[in-house]
Amino acid sequence: SGASREPGRERFDFIARFRDGAALARVVWSDPAVRRDAVPPGSPTLSSTWLGWTWSFPSSSVWGATATGQNPLAVRSDLPIAGPVMADGDTLIFQAGIRVERMRRGMRQPEALSPTSADQWSPVVSHGRIAWMDQRDEPRGTRERPRNPQVYLLEPGSTTPTRVTRDAPAAFRAWPWLDDAWLVWVDTRSDALPDRGADMSQYARADVYGYQLATHREVA
Repeated sequence: SGASREPGRERFDFIARFRDGAALARVVWSDPAVRRDAVPPGSPTLSSTWLGWTWSFPSSSVWGATATGQNPLAVRSDLPIAGPVMADGDTLIFQAGIRVERMRRGMRQPEALSPTSADQWSPVVSHGRIAWMDQRDEPRGTRERPRNPQVYLLEPGSTTPTRVTRDAPAAFRAWPWLDDAWLVWVDTRSDALPDRGADMSQYARADVYGYQLATHREVA
């Protein structure tokens, strides 16, 4: 809700009203270091249960607070990359390095959403469903330099994700989004050189593709 500077201390406040308990949570983060380049918390997200955010000093971390919690919780710390963070009901979904992880209310530690040695990124969540970009089908690719990444979807109650995209190799896909009816993303499969957009140095022809959740049908 705001940020203020005090001599010798940086202070940032989050204020959130949770729907399920008429609770008003005020989370105050104070950095005792005297620095002119103080970076405030980022990526705030809110659901009926969670208030979540990221912090980037001295290393990247994911933080959360609940309507019943007394103090903010360091969900994940000492990460090379943290965020974005998304809240959906009783679950926090977030980027933790090269993995997508989640933290449910009542858990003591976060868990990997779908364990794999390949990079995962760009998680999105809606109505219990979670989707993300995944490099497991082409392990030579990475989050920084994707190589034919695929879109994966995890349905509520399931432990096995579904691979949504099944086209020819070499396409570049990015920026998934999800609601209660559609999963959509940007896809370059129709370009003459479909993988030239992977390092962002060239613009490939990109189309928007969608996956209809009710029919499990992919459309351009």
